[in-house]
Amino acid sequence: MTSAGLARHRPWTVDSWWQLVESAPDADRCELFEGALLIRPPGSVAHQYAGDQLRGSLASACPPGVVAVTAVGIRLGSDTALIPHVVVFRHEQGPFQRGPIDARDALLVVEVVSPSSKTMDRVAKPAKYAAAEIPSFWLLEIEDGDFSLSVFILDGQTYRLTERLTPGTPLRLFEPFPVTLDIAQLRLPAWDAGGDERGA
Repeated sequence: MTSAGLARHRPWTVDSWWQLVESAPDADRCELFEGALLIRPPGSVAHQYAGDQLRGSLASACPPGVVAVTAVGIRLGSDTALIPHVVVFRHEQGPFQRGPIDARDALLVVEVVSPSSKTMDRVAKPAKYAAAEIPSFWLLEIEDGDFSLSVFILDGQTYRLTERLTPGTPLRLFEPFPVTLDIAQLRLPAWDAGGDERGA
């Protein structure tokens, strides 16, 4: 889309944002927050690996009719559509519809904190997810090789912290469905020159 086309759509709606996502290269890294476009830089390898591994753990535990996916848009009103690293949502049988996921179908959203978007990931995005009444929110933080996963559940109009996971201590969680996690498994493996894994 040209700069003239971008200007014509301001302030943006979810519908016009989705047209951009479908038509412009790299627009899948573009989120919509209260009518304004936000461009997310690509995550680090460790960031992407951790999020993908977490999605895999959730996907293997999903009950029938529930799906875990990475990096898809979720509609949060008419002027906001965010792209959590992982979304767990209800899905009936049949083809997936085009467009962002409706927040009413979401059971859990996960954000992996990026250095460039700490305030958005920790404050602004959770506030939008809570306002949309998404029952569970997880925040995965990676800093200097240290991992932590904060588990929140919706309590009224805000999220309440219920667990904080650190590597090496498997924990059984029960919301939005039973799953056992050890976030040590989310670390990117390190390999020596001979191909032997030395740990992360």
